[in-house]
Amino acid sequence: MNLPILWTQQNQGSALEQEQRQYSQIGVSNSEVSALTCERAWLFGYHPQLKLTPKSHGVALTRGLLGHKVLEIFYLHIKDGTEYSDAVNVAMEYLNSLAIKAYQEFDMDKLDMIKHLESILVMYFEHYEADVQNWEILEVEAFHLLEWSGQAGVYLPMRLDLTIYQKSGKFKGETSPVDHKFTNDFWNSYKLRLNSQLPLYIRSLRGARFKNKNATVVRRSIVNQIRTRSMKNPYPHDIFRRSFIEANDEGMEKVFENHLKSALKIERLKRMPVKEAYEATTAAWGSSSCQFCFFKEICATDLEGGNTDMAVIADYAKSTYGYPTMEELQSER
Repeated sequence: MNLPILWTQQNQGSALEQEQRQYSQIGVSNSEVSALTCERAWLFGYHPQLKLTPKSHGVALTRGLLGHKVLEIFYLHIKDGTEYSDAVNVAMEYLNSLAIKAYQEFDMDKLDMIKHLESILVMYFEHYEADVQNWEILEVEAFHLLEWSGQAGVYLPMRLDLTIYQKSGKFKGETSPVDHKFTNDFWNSYKLRLNSQLPLYIRSLRGARFKNKNATVVRRSIVNQIRTRSMKNPYPHDIFRRSFIEANDEGMEKVFENHLKSALKIERLKRMPVKEAYEATTAAWGSSSCQFCFFKEICATDLEGGNTDMAVIADYAKSTYGYPTMEELQSER
Protein backbone atom coordinates (compact mmCIF):
# COMPACT_ATOMS: atom_id res chain seq x y z
CA MET A 1 0.00 0.00 0.00
CA ASN A 2 1.09 3.58 -0.68
CA LEU A 3 0.56 4.65 2.92
CA PRO A 4 -0.58 8.24 3.47
CA ILE A 5 2.82 9.95 3.57
CA LEU A 6 1.44 13.17 5.03
CA TRP A 7 0.37 11.32 8.19
CA THR A 8 3.12 8.76 8.56
CA GLN A 9 5.72 11.52 8.44
CA GLN A 10 3.94 13.83 10.87
CA ASN A 11 3.03 11.18 13.41
CA GLN A 12 6.31 9.35 13.85
CA GLY A 13 7.07 11.22 17.07
CA SER A 14 10.49 11.56 18.61
CA ALA A 15 12.62 8.52 19.39
CA LEU A 16 11.86 9.07 23.09
CA GLU A 17 8.10 9.24 22.45
CA GLN A 18 8.23 6.03 20.42
CA GLU A 19 10.19 4.26 23.14
CA GLN A 20 7.75 5.46 25.82
CA ARG A 21 4.83 4.20 23.72
CA GLN A 22 6.48 0.80 23.47
CA TYR A 23 6.51 0.32 27.25
CA SER A 24 3.44 2.25 28.39
CA GLN A 25 0.11 0.81 29.51
CA ILE A 26 -2.28 1.61 26.65
CA GLY A 27 -5.96 2.47 27.01
CA VAL A 28 -8.18 0.45 24.63
CA SER A 29 -11.84 1.49 24.68
CA ASN A 30 -14.96 -0.41 23.72
CA SER A 31 -15.32 1.80 20.62
CA GLU A 32 -11.84 0.84 19.47
CA VAL A 33 -12.50 -2.87 19.99
CA SER A 34 -15.74 -2.54 18.00
CA ALA A 35 -13.78 -0.99 15.11
CA LEU A 36 -11.63 -4.14 14.93
CA THR A 37 -14.48 -5.84 13.04
CA CYS A 38 -12.49 -4.63 10.02
CA GLU A 39 -8.83 -4.54 10.98
CA ARG A 40 -7.94 -2.20 8.13
CA ALA A 41 -10.59 0.33 9.22
CA TRP A 42 -9.15 0.09 12.72
CA LEU A 43 -5.66 0.78 11.30
CA PHE A 44 -6.77 3.96 9.55
CA GLY A 45 -8.70 5.26 12.52
CA TYR A 46 -6.65 4.21 15.53
CA HIS A 47 -3.02 3.38 14.75
CA PRO A 48 -0.87 6.08 16.42
CA GLN A 49 0.86 6.95 13.13
CA LEU A 50 -2.40 7.43 11.21
CA LYS A 51 -5.45 8.30 13.40
CA LEU A 52 -7.56 9.60 10.51
CA THR A 53 -11.07 11.02 10.79
CA PRO A 54 -13.31 12.46 8.06
CA LYS A 55 -13.32 16.25 7.81
CA SER A 56 -17.09 16.09 7.55
CA HIS A 57 -19.36 13.46 9.07
CA GLY A 58 -22.72 12.22 7.90
CA VAL A 59 -25.98 13.72 9.08
CA ALA A 60 -26.77 10.93 11.56
CA LEU A 61 -23.40 11.11 13.34
CA THR A 62 -23.36 14.91 13.41
CA ARG A 63 -26.90 14.96 14.83
CA GLY A 64 -25.96 12.42 17.48
CA LEU A 65 -22.88 14.40 18.53
CA LEU A 66 -24.88 17.62 18.78
CA GLY A 67 -27.66 15.88 20.71
CA HIS A 68 -25.13 14.46 23.17
CA LYS A 69 -23.62 17.91 23.68
CA VAL A 70 -26.99 19.52 24.38
CA LEU A 71 -27.83 16.84 26.96
CA GLU A 72 -24.37 17.21 28.51
CA ILE A 73 -24.90 20.96 28.96
CA PHE A 74 -28.37 20.40 30.39
CA TYR A 75 -27.47 17.70 32.91
CA LEU A 76 -24.32 19.54 34.03
CA HIS A 77 -26.49 22.52 34.95
CA ILE A 78 -29.00 20.30 36.75
CA LYS A 79 -26.12 18.70 38.67
CA ASP A 80 -24.91 22.17 39.70
CA GLY A 81 -28.36 23.10 41.04
CA THR A 82 -29.67 25.19 38.17
CA GLU A 83 -33.48 25.42 37.92
CA TYR A 84 -34.94 23.06 35.34
CA SER A 85 -36.25 25.75 32.97
CA ASP A 86 -32.97 27.66 33.16
CA ALA A 87 -30.95 24.53 32.40
CA VAL A 88 -33.17 23.86 29.38
CA ASN A 89 -32.69 27.43 28.15
CA VAL A 90 -28.90 27.27 28.39
CA ALA A 91 -28.78 23.95 26.53
CA MET A 92 -31.12 25.14 23.79
CA GLU A 93 -29.24 28.43 23.44
CA TYR A 94 -26.18 26.40 22.52
CA LEU A 95 -28.13 24.60 19.79
CA ASN A 96 -29.62 27.88 18.58
CA SER A 97 -26.13 29.38 18.23
CA LEU A 98 -25.22 26.54 15.89
CA ALA A 99 -28.40 27.13 13.87
CA ILE A 100 -27.46 30.80 13.47
CA LYS A 101 -23.97 29.85 12.33
CA ALA A 102 -25.36 27.35 9.79
CA TYR A 103 -27.69 30.05 8.44
CA GLN A 104 -24.84 32.56 8.16
CA GLU A 105 -22.78 29.99 6.25
CA PHE A 106 -25.74 29.18 3.95
CA ASP A 107 -25.58 25.54 5.06
CA MET A 108 -29.29 24.84 4.71
CA ASP A 109 -28.94 21.06 5.09
CA LYS A 110 -27.25 21.50 8.47
CA LEU A 111 -29.79 24.13 9.47
CA ASP A 112 -32.65 21.75 8.68
CA MET A 113 -30.97 19.00 10.69
CA ILE A 114 -30.49 21.31 13.70
CA LYS A 115 -34.08 22.53 13.55
CA HIS A 116 -35.35 18.95 13.47
CA LEU A 117 -33.14 18.07 16.43
CA GLU A 118 -34.38 21.16 18.25
CA SER A 119 -38.02 20.04 17.90
CA ILE A 120 -37.12 16.61 19.30
CA LEU A 121 -35.22 18.01 22.28
CA VAL A 122 -38.00 20.47 23.15
CA MET A 123 -40.30 17.45 23.48
CA TYR A 124 -37.60 15.57 25.43
CA PHE A 125 -37.30 18.26 28.09
CA GLU A 126 -41.07 18.49 28.42
CA HIS A 127 -41.51 14.72 28.63
CA TYR A 128 -38.76 14.07 31.18
CA GLU A 129 -39.25 17.01 33.53
CA ALA A 130 -39.82 14.54 36.39
CA ASP A 131 -36.16 13.53 36.13
CA VAL A 132 -35.22 16.19 38.65
CA GLN A 133 -37.54 14.63 41.23
CA ASN A 134 -36.56 11.03 40.50
CA TRP A 135 -32.83 11.33 39.79
CA GLU A 136 -29.82 12.80 41.50
CA ILE A 137 -27.19 13.58 38.88
CA LEU A 138 -23.88 12.20 40.13
CA GLU A 139 -21.67 12.59 37.06
CA VAL A 140 -21.85 13.92 33.52
CA GLU A 141 -19.37 12.73 30.85
CA ALA A 142 -17.18 11.20 33.56
CA PHE A 143 -14.04 9.17 32.93
CA HIS A 144 -13.76 5.66 34.40
CA LEU A 145 -11.39 2.77 33.86
CA LEU A 146 -10.99 -0.94 34.49
CA GLU A 147 -7.86 -3.05 34.69
CA TRP A 148 -7.19 -6.76 34.35
CA SER A 149 -5.33 -8.50 37.16
CA GLY A 150 -1.75 -9.27 36.12
CA GLN A 151 -2.11 -7.47 32.77
CA ALA A 152 0.22 -4.47 32.52
CA GLY A 153 0.01 -3.83 28.77
CA VAL A 154 -3.53 -2.47 28.46
CA TYR A 155 -6.33 -0.97 30.48
CA LEU A 156 -9.99 -0.28 29.63
CA PRO A 157 -10.98 3.43 29.59
CA MET A 158 -14.52 4.69 29.18
CA ARG A 159 -16.51 7.91 29.37
CA LEU A 160 -20.07 7.61 30.72
CA ASP A 161 -22.70 9.98 29.33
CA LEU A 162 -24.50 10.21 32.66
CA THR A 163 -24.47 8.57 36.09
CA ILE A 164 -27.56 8.91 38.23
CA TYR A 165 -28.78 7.92 41.70
CA GLN A 166 -32.43 6.91 41.69
CA LYS A 167 -34.15 8.80 44.52
CA SER A 168 -37.56 7.24 44.01
CA GLY A 169 -39.48 4.73 41.96
CA LYS A 170 -39.06 1.03 41.32
CA PHE A 171 -35.26 1.11 41.52
CA LYS A 172 -34.91 3.53 44.43
CA GLY A 173 -31.43 3.47 45.99
CA GLU A 174 -29.67 2.22 42.86
CA THR A 175 -26.93 3.97 40.92
CA SER A 176 -27.14 3.56 37.15
CA PRO A 177 -25.15 4.56 34.07
CA VAL A 178 -27.30 6.26 31.44
CA ASP A 179 -26.25 5.94 27.81
CA HIS A 180 -27.84 8.40 25.36
CA LYS A 181 -28.61 6.93 21.94
CA PHE A 182 -29.85 9.11 19.10
CA THR A 183 -31.21 6.53 16.71
CA ASN A 184 -33.44 6.31 13.65
CA ASP A 185 -35.43 3.47 15.23
CA PHE A 186 -35.63 1.99 18.71
CA TRP A 187 -33.17 -0.82 19.36
CA ASN A 188 -34.53 -4.35 19.18
CA SER A 189 -34.09 -6.80 22.05
CA TYR A 190 -30.97 -8.44 20.60
CA LYS A 191 -29.19 -5.14 20.09
CA LEU A 192 -29.83 -4.38 23.75
CA ARG A 193 -28.96 -7.86 25.04
CA LEU A 194 -25.75 -8.15 22.99
CA ASN A 195 -24.45 -4.67 23.72
CA SER A 196 -20.91 -4.91 25.08
CA GLN A 197 -20.68 -1.35 26.38
CA LEU A 198 -23.34 -1.48 29.08
CA PRO A 199 -21.89 -4.38 31.15
CA LEU A 200 -18.53 -2.59 31.22
CA TYR A 201 -20.18 0.60 32.48
CA ILE A 202 -21.89 -1.33 35.26
CA ARG A 203 -18.68 -3.09 36.26
CA SER A 204 -16.78 0.20 36.43
CA LEU A 205 -19.43 1.88 38.60
CA ARG A 206 -19.49 -0.99 41.09
CA GLY A 207 -16.03 0.07 42.15
CA ALA A 208 -16.88 3.78 42.33
CA ARG A 209 -17.71 5.81 45.42
CA PHE A 210 -19.80 8.97 45.49
CA LYS A 211 -20.11 11.77 48.02
CA ASN A 212 -22.78 11.21 50.71
CA LYS A 213 -23.50 7.69 49.46
CA ASN A 214 -22.69 4.81 51.82
CA ALA A 215 -22.43 2.16 49.11
CA THR A 216 -22.84 2.01 45.36
CA VAL A 217 -25.56 -0.42 44.30
CA VAL A 218 -25.41 -0.91 40.53
CA ARG A 219 -27.79 -3.51 39.13
CA ARG A 220 -28.82 -2.13 35.75
CA SER A 221 -27.99 0.38 33.03
CA ILE A 222 -30.40 2.72 31.25
CA VAL A 223 -30.40 3.14 27.48
CA ASN A 224 -31.91 6.58 26.85
CA GLN A 225 -33.19 6.16 23.30
CA ILE A 226 -34.20 9.21 21.27
CA ARG A 227 -35.58 8.57 17.80
CA THR A 228 -34.59 11.03 15.09
CA ARG A 229 -36.74 9.69 12.26
CA SER A 230 -39.00 12.35 10.73
CA MET A 231 -42.60 11.65 11.74
CA LYS A 232 -45.85 13.53 11.33
CA ASN A 233 -47.27 14.66 14.68
CA PRO A 234 -45.49 12.08 16.84
CA TYR A 235 -46.42 11.37 20.45
CA PRO A 236 -43.66 11.15 23.11
CA HIS A 237 -43.85 7.34 23.16
CA ASP A 238 -43.04 7.39 19.41
CA ILE A 239 -39.77 9.19 20.04
CA PHE A 240 -38.56 8.38 23.56
CA ARG A 241 -37.87 5.07 25.25
CA ARG A 242 -35.74 4.19 28.25
CA SER A 243 -34.66 0.56 28.37
CA PHE A 244 -33.50 -0.79 31.74
CA ILE A 245 -30.93 -3.52 31.17
CA GLU A 246 -30.27 -5.66 34.24
CA ALA A 247 -26.73 -6.82 34.85
CA ASN A 248 -25.85 -10.47 34.46
CA ASP A 249 -22.66 -11.24 36.38
CA GLU A 250 -21.68 -14.20 34.22
CA GLY A 251 -22.33 -12.26 31.02
CA MET A 252 -20.45 -9.25 32.39
CA GLU A 253 -17.38 -11.41 33.00
CA LYS A 254 -17.58 -12.84 29.48
CA VAL A 255 -17.73 -9.34 27.97
CA PHE A 256 -14.79 -8.23 30.12
CA GLU A 257 -12.61 -11.18 29.06
CA ASN A 258 -13.70 -10.89 25.42
CA HIS A 259 -12.63 -7.25 25.47
CA LEU A 260 -9.22 -8.26 26.81
CA LYS A 261 -8.62 -10.67 23.91
CA SER A 262 -9.27 -7.92 21.38
CA ALA A 263 -7.38 -5.31 23.42
CA LEU A 264 -4.25 -7.48 23.45
CA LYS A 265 -4.41 -7.80 19.67
CA ILE A 266 -4.80 -4.02 19.38
CA GLU A 267 -1.92 -3.48 21.78
CA ARG A 268 0.34 -5.61 19.58
CA LEU A 269 -0.68 -3.68 16.44
CA LYS A 270 -0.26 -0.28 18.10
CA ARG A 271 3.29 -1.06 19.12
CA MET A 272 4.21 -1.96 15.53
CA PRO A 273 5.39 0.62 12.97
CA VAL A 274 2.46 1.45 10.70
CA LYS A 275 3.82 -0.40 7.65
CA GLU A 276 4.28 -3.55 9.70
CA ALA A 277 0.79 -3.15 11.20
CA TYR A 278 -0.65 -2.77 7.70
CA GLU A 279 0.87 -6.10 6.66
CA ALA A 280 -0.46 -7.74 9.84
CA THR A 281 -4.07 -6.60 9.34
CA THR A 282 -6.79 -7.84 6.99
CA ALA A 283 -9.55 -5.87 5.27
CA ALA A 284 -13.16 -7.01 5.42
CA TRP A 285 -13.74 -6.20 1.74
CA GLY A 286 -17.23 -6.92 0.52
CA SER A 287 -18.82 -6.81 3.94
CA SER A 288 -22.15 -5.04 4.42
CA SER A 289 -20.42 -2.34 6.48
CA CYS A 290 -18.10 -1.20 3.65
CA GLN A 291 -20.64 1.19 2.15
CA PHE A 292 -20.97 3.00 5.50
CA CYS A 293 -17.27 2.96 6.42
CA PHE A 294 -15.46 6.26 6.98
CA PHE A 295 -12.46 4.90 5.08
CA LYS A 296 -14.08 3.34 2.02
CA GLU A 297 -12.39 5.79 -0.40
CA ILE A 298 -8.92 5.09 1.01
CA CYS A 299 -9.57 1.36 1.01
CA ALA A 300 -10.94 1.31 -2.56
CA THR A 301 -8.02 3.41 -3.83
CA ASP A 302 -5.57 1.08 -2.09
CA LEU A 303 -7.28 -2.01 -3.50
CA GLU A 304 -7.04 -0.54 -7.00
CA GLY A 305 -3.32 0.19 -6.55
CA GLY A 306 -3.74 3.96 -6.48
CA ASN A 307 -2.07 6.61 -4.36
CA THR A 308 -4.04 7.24 -1.18
CA ASP A 309 -2.34 10.56 -0.37
CA MET A 310 -4.79 12.69 -2.36
CA ALA A 311 -7.82 11.12 -0.67
CA VAL A 312 -6.27 11.64 2.75
CA ILE A 313 -5.34 15.27 2.10
CA ALA A 314 -8.75 16.11 0.61
CA ASP A 315 -11.11 14.33 2.96
CA TYR A 316 -9.43 13.54 6.28
CA ALA A 317 -7.97 15.25 9.32
CA LYS A 318 -6.01 13.99 12.31
CA SER A 319 -8.31 12.50 14.95
CA THR A 320 -8.07 13.77 18.50
CA TYR A 321 -9.85 10.66 19.85
CA GLY A 322 -7.92 8.61 22.35
CA TYR A 323 -7.07 8.09 25.98
CA PRO A 324 -3.84 8.79 27.86
CA THR A 325 -1.55 5.99 28.92
CA MET A 326 -1.84 4.78 32.49
CA GLU A 327 1.48 6.42 33.26
CA GLU A 328 0.16 9.78 32.05
CA LEU A 329 -2.97 9.37 34.17
CA GLN A 330 -0.92 8.59 37.25
CA SER A 331 1.34 11.61 36.70
CA GLU A 332 -1.72 13.88 36.61
CA ARG A 333 -2.97 12.72 40.01
